[in-house]
Amino acid sequence: IYIVFFCLIHFPIKGQVTFIDVGQGDSILITTPFPRKVYMIDTGGKLNFTGKKMTPQVNKITLPFLKAQGISQIDGLFVSHQDADHVGDLGPLLEQVKVKKLYMAQGLIANPSFQKRIDGKIRHTKLVELLAGMHVKEPKINFSVVYPFKAGEGKNEDSLSLAFELANKRWMFTGDLGQDGEKEIMNKIGIQVDYFKLGHHGSKTSSNPEFLKSLQPKEVFISAGRKNRFGHPHPETLATLKKQQIPWVSTQDCGMISWTYGGFTKPEFKHFLAVDDQ
Repeated sequence: IYIVFFCLIHFPIKGQVTFIDVGQGDSILITTPFPRKVYMIDTGGKLNFTGKKMTPQVNKITLPFLKAQGISQIDGLFVSHQDADHVGDLGPLLEQVKVKKLYMAQGLIANPSFQKRIDGKIRHTKLVELLAGMHVKEPKINFSVVYPFKAGEGKNEDSLSLAFELANKRWMFTGDLGQDGEKEIMNKIGIQVDYFKLGHHGSKTSSNPEFLKSLQPKEVFISAGRKNRFGHPHPETLATLKKQQIPWVSTQDCGMISWTYGGFTKPEFKHFLAVDDQ
């Protein structure tokens, strides 16, 4: 029995795209079936206004989740931009898990705040800067960079945006990219996807209605904290989704959201908390 469970954990026949429930922030885990490769988009994290030393959120949520799956190494970690709710736990994660490659939009590496996050924590990790049009080709998965088109400072409007395909389903993640950036993707690239993580946690400024029409997603996902002070997702954004008849789910309501594929079964979604799709 032990050998069976050991093999299931360390030699999985299924892959996944999982929205980790990190509250008001983003952290997405992507794995492929055996031979398993592991990727992450952002780490989540919180601003510390108290000045007191706090246990990193990644220690309480993400690391136990990774260990439960027998994951001790991340092949590629993509960071979208500088905000704490996306990369606040980058340092603690780098200290405790081997990360082969750290990907970021061109220009972020020069951001002093970002440099502080990784200072002294980069040992055997290769740093890779990306711009739209580039590809990260890995076994069983190809990440296409769709934004930004020029180097920036790591702000919302410079968010690293990625698209990839698994089990004939196309995904897109755009960090906290605003409507101007979405329009640029729409005009310069033109892409359709099956699943899309709604921009900026479903804020009023994202995502653009015309952009959503061009994407034609079958479902969108919102990663936001329960009772967050920003009021995400914004009613106006939800009204746009309703008008376009786009189903949506949120980590606020569902907790962790996981899509699994492979193993000779149809891909399926699982929610940590049982809540019907909107």
